Amino acid sequence: MNYCTSCGSELLENAAFCPNCGAKVERLNVSDTPSVDHVEESLKDEPITSEEVAEKLTHTFSNAKETVQRSPYFNYFIETVKRPTSSIGSNSTSHGWIQLVVFAAMTALSVYAAVKSTIRLGFNEMGITSYFGVELNIPNAIRNELISRMFVASLVVYLTFIVSVFVLLKVTARSKRSFNLLVTEIGGFFTPNIILLFVAFILASLFASPVSMGIAFFLIALSFLLCFMSYNFYLYSRASVEGLDKLYVLLISNLFVLLLLFLLVYIQIEPVITLIDQISNYGGGYGW
Repeated sequence: MNYCTSCGSELLENAAFCPNCGAKVERLNVSDTPSVDHVEESLKDEPITSEEVAEKLTHTFSNAKETVQRSPYFNYFIETVKRPTSSIGSNSTSHGWIQLVVFAAMTALSVYAAVKSTIRLGFNEMGITSYFGVELNIPNAIRNELISRMFVASLVVYLTFIVSVFVLLKVTARSKRSFNLLVTEIGGFFTPNIILLFVAFILASLFASPVSMGIAFFLIALSFLLCFMSYNFYLYSRASVEGLDKLYVLLISNLFVLLLLFLLVYIQIEPVITLIDQISNYGGGYGW
């Protein structure tokens, strides 16, 4: 229903003049009014400048950086980079578990990158970099099989060290430290390992050469050796058995841990070893 804008009288439909005051009826042409969709489309059509993109990215990265720096785990990690033994006496029950997950993830990624780059070097030497897509199929098969299994196997290894320490300290020193706090204490000792594995991952991913591969595998092996060093250092500083020297405590515990690790890791990564053997046999036909 329309009304006169001059006197307010009711207007007949399609009336050109008001029957009361005679004023001309002004009608709004709907087609002349910009629709909401048209406005939105016009806004979408406006180009985004590089300065706006850079500003948004800077703002996003700044927020992410502040979030990370405010994280208690970030402070725990930085402190253990400077001094790994600073984790002893920590009251956190979560930092150690985060550390173990990061450690296992870096182990899996660094081993995968080293194996993948080694296979790529072998293919280049055989001259089959584009042979029926095999340069893509085999690394993908290794990625699907290796990363998940190495992650689980790494967690098994690191938890085996920590569980062994926990049990031995309960038996030898009557320790009352909870398992979660023990994970945080020993987890701080693993910070140098994470850094070594990160360097190995970068070398294997970006610099696929025989020299970089040798350094990468050396760093991975050194990281595993540091696990034993951390295990023995922590255990030696806490273990106490009457009538039995600490050195023999370490010897017995290391033999037990080595045997247990061999069984657990072999069960977990045996399929990966079989896959790598198959690839080696395949490459042997090309003189690799």
